[in-house]
Amino acid sequence: MIKGICFDMGGTLVKFSSPHSLVDIIMEHSELSKSEIKDLVRKHFMLKICNSDSDISEFLKKCRCNNRDKIVEIIRNRKVTYEVIDKAIDTLDILKSKGYKIGIISNTSSYNHISTEIIGIRKYIDYEIYSFEVGFVKPDIRIFKIMQKKMGFDNHELIHIGDSITSDVIGANRAGWKSLWFNEANKNSGDSMEINCLSKIVNLLN
Repeated sequence: MIKGICFDMGGTLVKFSSPHSLVDIIMEHSELSKSEIKDLVRKHFMLKICNSDSDISEFLKKCRCNNRDKIVEIIRNRKVTYEVIDKAIDTLDILKSKGYKIGIISNTSSYNHISTEIIGIRKYIDYEIYSFEVGFVKPDIRIFKIMQKKMGFDNHELIHIGDSITSDVIGANRAGWKSLWFNEANKNSGDSMEINCLSKIVNLLN
């Protein structure tokens, strides 16, 4: 029987958007490839807390960027907007009323992290784990094990829902959890159990 339900944040509960991604901004000022920049972003921002201008400047140095002060200003002024995904709040409300413990496990960076309080879902969430706080990113099973310890449930009592097959589904399965792929765009499905609307979670758990 499921007792704990965890969600990914971006792309599952909330849609984040910005005119220019951090990777795109860096690519305009660096000779590194997109994959190299993505790897540096993951290592520098998603695995540790990096908020100061000196932290960002050090990252830009590793990306071999010139005019670092100018780029820091561009990054600081970058606007990130969000929209709560359809049925997310209704679903969280129902799950909470049924007595489930609810958690968030998110790969995200400290410099553009938007809190659940601001988004308006904090009252539904019992536990939150972010990669920049613990030093692990999904699908590393260690980030799931940290959440499992917080919740105090066995593997078979936990399920994780997310929009990434690699990070969310495979990560949860490797940790011994059940998983559910949030396939809102109705992409070609694989072998994973999936939903295209968050409200369907309630019936699946009954």
